[in-house]
Amino acid sequence: MLQKSKIVILITLSFIVVIVSGLSSQVISSVEILKEEEKRLCKENMRWYLHLIESKGKELLSVATLIASDREIKLFLSLKHWENLHSKLEELFGQIRKENIAEEISVISNGYLQNKWEIGFSKEGPYINACSTIKEGEKISGIVSLTLGMEQLLKEYKKITGKNCGLVLLKETLLRNLSYGDYKKLTEQTIPLEEYLLIASEDTYAEFFQKLSFLPKEGILKTQKEKFLVCSLPIKDNKGNVLGYFFTYEPFFYQSVVFGSLKFTLILYIPVVASLFIGWLFGFGKLVAKLERFFFVLNYFNKFEFSTLDRILQDKDERELIKQIKYAREAGFKKTAFEKSLTDPITGLYSKEAVEKFGMDIINKHLIMGKKVSLLLIDIDNLKRRENLKDFLIKETALILKNSLRNTDFLFRWDNGDFLVILAGTGLNDALKVAENLRRKVELHSYRTERGTLKLTISIGVSEVKEEVLSCEQLVENVKKALYIAKRTGKNRVNHILN
Repeated sequence: MLQKSKIVILITLSFIVVIVSGLSSQVISSVEILKEEEKRLCKENMRWYLHLIESKGKELLSVATLIASDREIKLFLSLKHWENLHSKLEELFGQIRKENIAEEISVISNGYLQNKWEIGFSKEGPYINACSTIKEGEKISGIVSLTLGMEQLLKEYKKITGKNCGLVLLKETLLRNLSYGDYKKLTEQTIPLEEYLLIASEDTYAEFFQKLSFLPKEGILKTQKEKFLVCSLPIKDNKGNVLGYFFTYEPFFYQSVVFGSLKFTLILYIPVVASLFIGWLFGFGKLVAKLERFFFVLNYFNKFEFSTLDRILQDKDERELIKQIKYAREAGFKKTAFEKSLTDPITGLYSKEAVEKFGMDIINKHLIMGKKVSLLLIDIDNLKRRENLKDFLIKETALILKNSLRNTDFLFRWDNGDFLVILAGTGLNDALKVAENLRRKVELHSYRTERGTLKLTISIGVSEVKEEVLSCEQLVENVKKALYIAKRTGKNRVNHILN
């Protein structure tokens, strides 16, 4: 009798150890998965924000350069016909405002700024500003300045990604750089917090904003009570000073998955343990059967094979929890696929999908303003003969092209060894010069490999866009013909087709 009692105690303790070990392992595994998921989501959110900032900055700089090259603008500025200049700017601003390119345009005489774009702030709030010099020969006679408020950027970010987002400005920095009157005016347009002024894409979570706190570094930040995932990135001016933070926020439902997972494990373990214990009392056969089922289900759960679990489990709560976990993982995979579709993994350039997302829109906006746009379609000659070095050669060639183009040009990887270049504000004759310069630079470049150096050439098709672009096929129709002729007539050359 005493021996049986010891066996019962031993098996009972073994069951307890199994339960505790299983629960601990499940909690640790769930927490680690969620931490990695948080980091990945925040990294994607911030990467898309940086993409949008760069795209808007380059767009503003491109339009400012076009305006600075306008003959009427130059004439009115040189003759100091301020009324005519003002009327011309009003006409241009109407077109720019209609397309949501910029919210403010100005021309400054006798400026000395370089062609660039940057982030700053004023009494109206943070903004993106682009400046382009107006030249008469080699002399700089003035500067064209275009400004877009960051509040408009927040709206575009939410429209594209579906994420709630906002900006916080450091009160200390604002008070140091603005007059008290301008500072008071800015506070009336924002949500005041303890150390910041806040601008958000919407004010649905007003209570949540009051609980926000930011650290002076990048990272994942959470409120103490509300279940939100908050990702932030410092906003810096051209001197590297931190003006505030851009942040995204969304309901943080992943925590419920951890507790739900623990609940699911408890629901699974307790009946199993009771069944095993009773089964041992009535026979080791039933005990073994219960153990096999327990580890069978646990194995599929740890492998996230939810479809199999969905068929096995009959409990409604368990099936619902499986669906929630599956939905959370699939949502993350979709976001990753969307982000990757805009960036070529080998070269880091914009991908072919990015042409459809925003490339055609840039072309159409320039055409509406009466400005010229040209295309280059570039193909690496004889790439198939070097299949083992293909990725290296494509990446190296992409770097040469990128470093040889202007800030206002857009470079995309089109297909295999092909690249597409959008030359905004450039006619056919100038585009031919750009193409010849690219061809020569690639021809002169030495590609260093493990077996020594080798030489490559490229063929380039050139065409000027004359009408509104409605599809990618329409966009490259003429430039593909030009490239085809360049390849057929000997390669390593530039060819163009007139529309």
